[in-house]
Amino acid sequence: MTRIIASRFLLGLLTVACVAATADNAHALRYYERSAWMVGVGWGVGPGRLTNAENLTGDLADAAGASTEYKGGAAPSIRFGRMLGQKFMVDANWGDWLVEFGTDPTKIRRTLQSWGLALSLYPGDPLGPSGGIYLRGGAGLGLAGTGEKEAEQGVAQQRGQRHDDWGYSIFGETGYEFWISSTFTAGVNVAAYYFGIDGDLVDSGWFTSFGIALNAHF
Repeated sequence: MTRIIASRFLLGLLTVACVAATADNAHALRYYERSAWMVGVGWGVGPGRLTNAENLTGDLADAAGASTEYKGGAAPSIRFGRMLGQKFMVDANWGDWLVEFGTDPTKIRRTLQSWGLALSLYPGDPLGPSGGIYLRGGAGLGLAGTGEKEAEQGVAQQRGQRHDDWGYSIFGETGYEFWISSTFTAGVNVAAYYFGIDGDLVDSGWFTSFGIALNAHF
């Protein structure tokens, strides 16, 4: 599992390096120093894997300890940060990954969510092409949710049943941000999250995502 995450993260780093190299020749682009505060939203897509708890009983006993990988999960994110100079930023970070599947009328939804604190590094020149590169890492509270609901056509959907297991999360992200104006940036990124849950239904999980983000600086 760690090899899979590391390989995808390395691919993201190489992608960012290529973007930065291309930006180096784009003399028409403008660059600005970052303001003290930032708020950003993102959207990505990527695979995830959940491993069942070892102590499952009853009808779920045969699935105890088994791992299932899902492709094409949606990965929205929100962050709010405070710059420390022009090289570092401390931010509160929410990251989510969810996938829905099943045969009508029953739908199953599995989700991984993280609420954490992160430290971001901008290693390049703030007023040059390399200033758009960033590295982010953090940790926090993790959640693994499993839900089931009826989705019969022509009938209003009910809330359904859901079980949440809680634990911790560790995450990392790298990307490149382009200045749209002195107060807005748009970026591309790759992120990886790991969840240590040890709950009633889920033991652990992870997901990776490739996405875009829009940030406001003020």
